[in-house]
Amino acid sequence: MTVRLLCAMSLRSARLLALPLCALAAGFKVAVMLWLIPLSWRLPGLVAGQLAQLSGLLFSVALPLAVYRLLTRSVPRRQPTWQVDPVRRALVAPASAVVAGTEVIIGVWLGAVLPTYRVLGTDQIRLRHGGVYLLLCVAIGLVFLAVVVPPLFTGRPRLELDATGITVHRPWRTRTVAWDALVAGYPKPPGKWGHHFTLTAYEVSATGFRLPFRLPAGKLEIDPALLAVTIRRCIAVPETRTEIGTIPGLRHLIQDTIPTIGR
Repeated sequence: MTVRLLCAMSLRSARLLALPLCALAAGFKVAVMLWLIPLSWRLPGLVAGQLAQLSGLLFSVALPLAVYRLLTRSVPRRQPTWQVDPVRRALVAPASAVVAGTEVIIGVWLGAVLPTYRVLGTDQIRLRHGGVYLLLCVAIGLVFLAVVVPPLFTGRPRLELDATGITVHRPWRTRTVAWDALVAGYPKPPGKWGHHFTLTAYEVSATGFRLPFRLPAGKLEIDPALLAVTIRRCIAVPETRTEIGTIPGLRHLIQDTIPTIGR
């Protein structure tokens, strides 16, 4: 119980830590736009000024991301196994707190857009206080916030396996596909040079067509190779589905699949 509590606190802290670093990234970007860009106009040569602007923008997001990765280095990036939900009889792969935190920092940084203009004939920059450009900048910021912030608190995407099939809970929708509707042999194992950010299973439609079923492996706290081999096993061996969501079933899964991972 103590270990589980500490793990939960660590993941929660990793999510909350992203919020001040979002503000830091947005603040750095604003400083670049209002201070560094006007200074870059004074540099000799167009290329030198553009390089200064690009370097400043990259630094404004790279530093908060580096600090976040450093402070969350103790949080596991990938769990080596599934979480068992004995009440719902399901295997659960929760959302990765570190990935969600990283995405929200980048998203807030991208959405931090100011309506500015250069004063004609000078090296000064001014803010626009009205007009379509201001509304556009506000709309861009709100869109990025709406996309990246909810997953940080909703714990999505999340993937669950039970005796009936696979359920993927995304930020805005949930989709379930039955085992018998999935094509055997998929998803393919991740590549040798790194995990796939998205694994793909295939569902057979009523008309016989194969429809891709995307699995957000890169955003889950589970080894993508274990995720892929577990799903292939459940499709190929139907009798194993009744053990899903039980401790003995997880032991059998590990015994059967771990030796095959990477092959």
